Amino acid sequence: MGRISFTADVWSSDTLASYLALTAHWISDKGPGGSLSLETALIGFHRLKMQHTGKNIAQVILCLIDRAGIPAAKVILLMQ
Repeated sequence: MGRISFTADVWSSDTLASYLALTAHWISDKGPGGSLSLETALIGFHRLKMQHTGKNIAQVILCLIDRAGIPAAKVILLMQ
């Protein structure tokens, strides 16, 4: 497996509970006839109980990646 890209989104419910969803995306050769295929998986859905600072969000994302058993060498993380 090559590199893995991640997307994350943070939002609040009607009751102001905050959540973070983290998905992973990668290219595999498991398509028809060994062709390349874009794969996607939900890595985590997490309730955020702390402030939405970059540091706190990064800590949650790194924890979810670790829990999923994804090796750090496969991780490229870019946050805006």
